[in-house]
Amino acid sequence: MRIGGVSDKPIGGFTSKGRILFPNAALHVLQTEVDFWRGKEPDFSKSHRTDDIKGMIKSVRNSFDTLQPNLVLHKDGDQILDGAITILAAPGHTDGHAIYRIKSDGQSLLHLSDLAHNHILMLEDPNWFIDFDHNPEVAIASRKKAEADLEAASAALREANAKLAAALARIAELEEENRRLREQPRGTPNTSPNYRVL
Repeated sequence: MRIGGVSDKPIGGFTSKGRILFPNAALHVLQTEVDFWRGKEPDFSKSHRTDDIKGMIKSVRNSFDTLQPNLVLHKDGDQILDGAITILAAPGHTDGHAIYRIKSDGQSLLHLSDLAHNHILMLEDPNWFIDFDHNPEVAIASRKKAEADLEAASAALREANAKLAAALARIAELEEENRRLREQPRGTPNTSPNYRVL
């Protein structure tokens, strides 16, 4: 299991009354996320939160205490499952928020976790944020970076598809020319533009 960003709601779903609900699960989280919550005074000064921050910090720390044996700490860019999943730092919603690039059979998916709480609004205009983002400016920058990475990947895919289409069109052309040449009676001069006498 992976944890994108931690608050009392997501991480609290892994524990109940001081015990681990999924004792066989490894919980993958960025070291920066744990460091933030374990810090002496987690900094919420840039957040627009109005709820019980002190209570949330206590709840998250208690969950981390309970989950400690199952935590697998990572840094940005770490890969798990033989490279099938890459953990990418995308701070802002929380200090150690992560997104996950998942690869299988030559395809790739970018799991955004809480990078955008409303994907329609926040990816259409990455400057939008919610009160629960710990640092809205950093969250906006992370969304813009993810969006640019996705656009670059899409552009590369479009370019590869265009090259493939051109190559397939050329193969079809040559196949048609080859068919035409095979159908010509023997001794007929070859008028193909691709035919050269050496």
